[in-house]
Amino acid sequence: STAGKRHFITENDVRVTFYRDSAGWCPYCQKVWLVLEEKRIPYKVKTVPLNAYGDKPAWFTRLVDGGKLPVIEIDGMLVTESFEIIKILDKTFPDYGPKMFPADDDDAPKNLIERMKYLLRLEKELQSAWFSLVFYP
Repeated sequence: STAGKRHFITENDVRVTFYRDSAGWCPYCQKVWLVLEEKRIPYKVKTVPLNAYGDKPAWFTRLVDGGKLPVIEIDGMLVTESFEIIKILDKTFPDYGPKMFPADDDDAPKNLIERMKYLLRLEKELQSAWFSLVFYP
């Protein structure tokens, strides 16, 4: 997608800037992208190439230590790591769409929270193996 903005209400409601890979295939960026869409949170998009396509622009590496993707900026605050981004989106926009996962202090059954944490660890291991295969064969 090459759209620079995605707003569901009015343009004045856009508080989030979403920095994602320009190719659109980074799984962590896709996860955040899906959450923004599912929750219908208005956002601006800025794309950045993955290292596989060349160096990241200097403006981005100055903005984000290490140049990691995805990143969101909410009201001037930068957040990295897809899991943390989703937590912040849930907290900042509680009235937008469904909650993405239970918090530790929710009434959710303990086994649901443990299962969610297990699946997130598994996801991280699988993505790490996939990136190793793609970038360091």
